Amino acid sequence: MNKKETILEKVNTLKTYAVSQGYDSSLLNSLMSPLLTQVNSFYNLDLSGMLENCIKALTHAQIRTGIIYKGGYTVPYSLDGAPSGYSDITDLFNFEADLMNTSSATFTASISTSTDATTGEQSYSSLLVDSWISAATGAVLSVPNALKSIAAFSNSLGLGATLKNLLEPSDVESVPKLEDIAEDIYNTRKYLLLINTMGLDVYIPTNFRS
Repeated sequence: MNKKETILEKVNTLKTYAVSQGYDSSLLNSLMSPLLTQVNSFYNLDLSGMLENCIKALTHAQIRTGIIYKGGYTVPYSLDGAPSGYSDITDLFNFEADLMNTSSATFTASISTSTDATTGEQSYSSLLVDSWISAATGAVLSVPNALKSIAAFSNSLGLGATLKNLLEPSDVESVPKLEDIAEDIYNTRKYLLLINTMGLDVYIPTNFRS
C-alpha cells in the first residue's frame, strides 16, 4: 500500500544498484518496462471514485442495520459471504509488497542474461520481476471487482424488511450516530489509512483530518 511515486522510486533504486554492479541501463529499462506499465495502469484506475462508492454504501448499510425500533427490533442481516476487503480495505492494496521488500542485491542476483542466436542482441529476464508483473496485472483486474463487491454487498445489507418498514413503519427509538459510523469506516476498516498513504482524493470528515 504505497503511492505510485514511492513504487517508482523503489524501481529506480533497484535499477541504479544493478547498473552499479555492471548491468546495462537500457536492458534494465526493457526488463522493468512491463512492470511500470501495469503499475501505471493500476494507479490510472478511478480508485477514489470506487472507494467513495464503498463508503456511501457502508454508511447507508450501517444506518439501516443500526436503527433500533420500538420494542428493540432491528433489521436482521448477515455478514456471511462478505467480500475480501469488507472489514479491512487495506487487504486489497498489497500487490507491491514483495517488490517493496526486495533488496537491491536480491533483485540484481535474480537477473539472467540471454543472447539472441540470430541477432546477437542481449536481453535480461528475472523470475522475480515476472512475479511483480503478475501481481500488478492481477491487481488491475481484481481490485475494481473487489471494490464493486464491497459496495454491492453493503447495499444489500438490511433490505429484508424494507417493505415492512415502508408500509408499516415502526416507531424509531434510536438512530446510529454518523460520527460513530465514520469512525468505523475510516478507522476500524482503515479507509483513512489507505487514503492518506496512497494520497487518494477521497473525502475525509473534518474530525479525522488531523
